[in-house]
Amino acid sequence: MVPSISIFLLAVFIAMYELPSLLQQESRKDLTVFVIFLAAGMTLSILQVLRIPIPNPTVVITFIFEPLVHIIDRVLGIRRG
Repeated sequence: MVPSISIFLLAVFIAMYELPSLLQQESRKDLTVFVIFLAAGMTLSILQVLRIPIPNPTVVITFIFEPLVHIIDRVLGIRRG
């Protein structure tokens, strides 16, 4: 529990350091990307510290592209064994 709180507090301090300059520049895109990456990094770090299994991203990519490969194979007439 303490490591996850530490990670959260570290993310808050990083945000407190970076956000004023991003808000001053009025760059919405940079601010959005910063918040998304900070939240994703914090979430993954907390999950890892709590020993919650994180799925491999290649499983999702394979799930998405496998049907596309079959469609392209059928269109091009390629037979796979």
